[in-house]
Amino acid sequence: MSTRPTRNAQPPPPTANALYCHTCGRIITPRKTPTTPQKYCSDRCRRQKPRLSTTGTSLETLIERTFVRLLSRKQIVECGEVERVVFGGSSGNISKDEGMEIEADDDNDDDDNDDEGGGVPLPLTLPSLPSSSISSSTSTGLSPQQRGVRKAREREMVRQAARRGVAFGFEIEEGGRRKVDCVRGGRVVESSFAKGEWGVRWRG
Repeated sequence: MSTRPTRNAQPPPPTANALYCHTCGRIITPRKTPTTPQKYCSDRCRRQKPRLSTTGTSLETLIERTFVRLLSRKQIVECGEVERVVFGGSSGNISKDEGMEIEADDDNDDDDNDDEGGGVPLPLTLPSLPSSSISSSTSTGLSPQQRGVRKAREREMVRQAARRGVAFGFEIEEGGRRKVDCVRGGRVVESSFAKGEWGVRWRG
């Protein structure tokens, strides 16, 4: 299992046979005596697991499909690029292009036993976004501090989706899921510890 690198250290290579959180995509610290399979690194991630919004559109799935669409055109897709497409009011906004219906991944597993132990903590705790946050029009009326918080949350949502793609794969049109590698500075690294700007590419 990888150890968190120091602040100025390069992120380590991918970790073999690690458990990953189904929400944030980061490495989970295994329990000493697990009674049920661990799916989340903390209670927070269990509460904030990807699910449908009130409009019936999963923003998490929207982000994942944006990665897939861009990977069909480019070898490496940076997280910042996906962030701009989904949240930046771009004319390439996938929600307008595809007009898709997204099914909920209704997780009925018994995960009530997940606790706060283990996992790599997120850099900051941020509130959940309303489903309408995908539109640039939501900036109206927000204070600079609120815009900063929203921007940080959007950034982390994209990186969570990318890490889930590394750990569990993205759904593809051909059926099934295909995993990606985390790439930073031309190197494949462990996505749980990637810092700054990084991207993904299809594995294999």
